[in-house]
Amino acid sequence: MTKAGRMTTARLGVTAAILFAAVALVPRGTLSQVWTQLAAVPWYGVAGLMAIQCLSLSLLGYQWVRLLREISAGPVRWPAVMQRYLGGSFVEAVTPAGKLGGEAARVLLFRQRFG
Repeated sequence: MTKAGRMTTARLGVTAAILFAAVALVPRGTLSQVWTQLAAVPWYGVAGLMAIQCLSLSLLGYQWVRLLREISAGPVRWPAVMQRYLGGSFVEAVTPAGKLGGEAARVLLFRQRFG
């Protein structure tokens, strides 16, 4: 197996472990309440909310692309920006520091990639 293949397998394993731990740590009554509430929402409501979320994230990515193009010497592409932005969002979601941790992660990721 190549190095890239091992890294992909390792990432999938870590992702699966995190998802398993997240589900295992949530009390069973809470999960059943979540499913009950989700069942009450029509499918088109969920689809609409997901579309709004995707649009919002896309616009945030576009905003970062514009900003980074002004201050960076190298090329700035939307997928590269979104990968780092969403990495910061993940840190923001899983750390107790909340916004501060996510913003710090974004700054480090953007600095690493775009200088």
